[in-house]
Amino acid sequence: MTATVNVHEAKSRLSELLVRVEQGEEIVIARAGTPIAQLTAVSPPRDRTFGVMQLSVPESFFEDLPESELSAWGELPARHARLPVAAGRAAPGAREDTAGVGNTQNRLLVSAASAMEVATKVRLGKLEPARHLIETWSARVRDIGGDDLPLTASHALLAGSLAWPHRDPFDRMLVAQALSDNLTLVSSDAAMQGFRD
Repeated sequence: MTATVNVHEAKSRLSELLVRVEQGEEIVIARAGTPIAQLTAVSPPRDRTFGVMQLSVPESFFEDLPESELSAWGELPARHARLPVAAGRAAPGAREDTAGVGNTQNRLLVSAASAMEVATKVRLGKLEPARHLIETWSARVRDIGGDDLPLTASHALLAGSLAWPHRDPFDRMLVAQALSDNLTLVSSDAAMQGFRD
């Protein structure tokens, strides 16, 4: 059910209107009969459940990328690191480790670089069990309580400028995003832990 109130009524009866919103009603606030705002209930944060998609990563996933793939990145050596999947902004006082990822007070962001890495590995036949993940990526990110972290030109420029010997382009993008956006990077890749800004 939707009710419309004027600005004066909204200001003088805000507490009452909020109770109605909590009970499922939508309140439209109008100025001179023209709707200008809407009060709606906010959904409580869902618990994050990891492992919603059971996936075994074959050993071939960790094999070197072919030179033909790496040449697109600018004559990089053939090496590949483990798949990092997420970066998240820690709440003030939160521990900066993987234990904080399950805390819904921390925002969980999943990098577009991870999506590109998964898609590349599926295309190369190194991660065939994840083919359906490509088609349902956004839904799976939402299932774990995450949001997409897009790549920007600033991220790309920083990734290319990092004075870090690790050359995996996906890893460099993740580190650049974490540095640029002041994020805690969550990865099982030991090479990531070797980075110091």
